[in-house]
Amino acid sequence: MRNTLSNITIAVITILALASLAFQMDFGESAQGNINDELSASPQVQPSGAEILRAHPEVELGDEYRSEQGGFSFNVIPGYAFQEDSGFASMNLPDNDEIGVLLFGGVAEERITLDSLYDQITTDIFGGEEDVKVGNKQSIRVAGLPGYYADISGTENGTPMAGRIVVVAVSPEQQFVMMGFGTKDRWDAEVEAYFEAVLATVKFFEPTEGEAGFEEPAVEEVRQWASSAAASSEYSNPSWAAMQATGEPDTLIDYCGTMDTAWASYEGYSVEWLELTYDQAVIPTEINIIQTSAPNQVAQVEVVGLDGSYRTVYIGQPEKITEGCPYTLTVSPDIDYEVNGVRIVIDQTELDYPWNEIDAVELVGYSSSSVLPEVSTEGVNWRIGGEQGFEEGQFGSMEGIDVTTDGLVYVTDSSVGVRMLNAWDGAELMTFGEDVLWNPSDLKVAPDGNVYVSDWGENMIFAFSPMGELLAQFGSEGNGSGEFGTFSPDSIAISLEGEVYALDENETDTGEAFTRIQVFDADGKYLREFPIGEDPEIEGMDFGPDGNLYAVDWFGDVILKYSPDGELLAEIGAEALYFSSPQALAIDDAGFFYVAVWSPDGVMKLDPSGNLTTQYGVEASDGETAWPEGAFYSIARIAVMANGSLVFVSDWSGSYSYVTAFELE
Repeated sequence: MRNTLSNITIAVITILALASLAFQMDFGESAQGNINDELSASPQVQPSGAEILRAHPEVELGDEYRSEQGGFSFNVIPGYAFQEDSGFASMNLPDNDEIGVLLFGGVAEERITLDSLYDQITTDIFGGEEDVKVGNKQSIRVAGLPGYYADISGTENGTPMAGRIVVVAVSPEQQFVMMGFGTKDRWDAEVEAYFEAVLATVKFFEPTEGEAGFEEPAVEEVRQWASSAAASSEYSNPSWAAMQATGEPDTLIDYCGTMDTAWASYEGYSVEWLELTYDQAVIPTEINIIQTSAPNQVAQVEVVGLDGSYRTVYIGQPEKITEGCPYTLTVSPDIDYEVNGVRIVIDQTELDYPWNEIDAVELVGYSSSSVLPEVSTEGVNWRIGGEQGFEEGQFGSMEGIDVTTDGLVYVTDSSVGVRMLNAWDGAELMTFGEDVLWNPSDLKVAPDGNVYVSDWGENMIFAFSPMGELLAQFGSEGNGSGEFGTFSPDSIAISLEGEVYALDENETDTGEAFTRIQVFDADGKYLREFPIGEDPEIEGMDFGPDGNLYAVDWFGDVILKYSPDGELLAEIGAEALYFSSPQALAIDDAGFFYVAVWSPDGVMKLDPSGNLTTQYGVEASDGETAWPEGAFYSIARIAVMANGSLVFVSDWSGSYSYVTAFELE
């Protein structure tokens, strides 16, 4: 278990803020409107302490405090050390800052279910700790709104610990988390009663603008020297050994001459290599090769990726330099992925100038691959959509999307069911499915041309002919074979053989969450299923031309490759997708991946090995007003022509909804 409450505080902030979490919940009729308007327009009915957990009439609290950016208020604990900043509040025992109560709230841009947020927080904070348990999960209502609470128990350095965590869905865009923690004796004697009393006073309101709690740190430059080295040969050891090129420069001379504190090869007239490894992987911007004798005979410089691959970033011609030592050769790589190694080739055969010695090699770069290549916003072929609503000329939430080889685009629309569009100009050809679809979320076209739509509101999958005739519907709410959880099925994929794969986030009869993929034949007959496990948070799926199933894990920032029977075969694109929050996936016939991401909103194209080839789009900052073509606010789904010529994305904010078709280089 983490050994201080402050460590847990950092973990909570990191999970909520870096992942930009928010909820996508079913609020019945209020889901069609703005629940924040209702919160601000009507008084809040506060449940008593007994309604939440247990009443504690003996507890007296202090004044009410409003966290404007967090969107919540509460009464403070008298005598506790109190801090609040950007939607995060903490109250700690004055004599022990490892014990106390934390509250966090605010607005973020990404959508996640209450179950997923609960699982993510409990897993990421406590999942790796063998000496702690999170259990007794129960439903709860705070200020009349749904949530979960659970008990925390365990030991820290042999000392019994206890606590509680509460997660609340305030609105589809607003979240709230409260946690108390400490030694079991102090928890039982004091903190638990305060925790429950404070929780009973919590009220919610619309937060001020700005994401809560945590600003993503600016990308900082990293400068480092090698920690280990190997070479094709060494003049001797330890003098002139490869390890002499590690660390900072230590050959302090102002002339060119041989020194045993630098690396030198065994032969003076030969082609040799020196390879260095660094502790921190970076996107390199500069490599500084410091030479002390017979510079500069560096003929080639390569960088070493995290997967062990080599890429040449410099080719040079040996040049005889007799003055100006130590001499520094600076190489400026032009790559966009992280590396942790440098390989240098020296050619001592061109000049009558033996033993080119290297004292140290500095690797400079950035530790986050959020430093992305230049983004193009040209190439939009067409865009349809506009203000969201149910009146004439308005659009519903357009999400699920796919395209046929003969140029038909199908996209789900919560107001009309499914829209059929011309892929070349976006012209609407027809609509269908309005009478049976309620909350359609994904759509895939099968090899035979039939259209399958997942609808989590109905807990069903619907099959239509290419012209919109209802052919079949299958599924119901439940946790048995062929049944789906409350907010499932959300994502689907169709195999090359026409089998339907459906992602199901569900729970057992005792309330334990599980995720699985269920497989059906083209008529909806249940065939089989396989578990996904607790770690992946799958959003979008598609089949590749190799017949395998691919899925994006938005929390792991990676593409998962599964066999048709559910065996996890590989993880692809971790470097390219790092910190991108991938949301949807499409694959062309050449095996290239098209990934819709939320950080920043746009589309990333990866080659079959997972390397970033190009990126498209800029992030729209305001979802309350229409954003221009080439900008995206919250991409829902993505599709691509089989030959990769056109890409289609659905994008919506709650106020506006669009489908955009564009070309990628």
